[in-house]
Amino acid sequence: MELADKLYENGNYALAIREYIKIMETSDDYPSYVYYNIGLAYLRLNDRKMALNYFRIANDLFVNDIEITNLINELSEKDEKSQGGVKV
Repeated sequence: MELADKLYENGNYALAIREYIKIMETSDDYPSYVYYNIGLAYLRLNDRKMALNYFRIANDLFVNDIEITNLINELSEKDEKSQGGVKV
């Protein structure tokens, strides 16, 4: 976890994602904020779709955390505008 967090802090977002996913694949006991951190890393890489996916998972795990909910709403609104309509 330390390596993944350090990579993220140093701006190595793609490598941080890889390390966070490795943690999830090799351990049954990892902090639920890993999904949130992966979402943040994807957001920094301008991959809003993947960020939104991970924020939704994190939101389920964090039981509707307001910060995560706000990120989901913001990304969803941007996605709707870029597609020229409203999702139903």
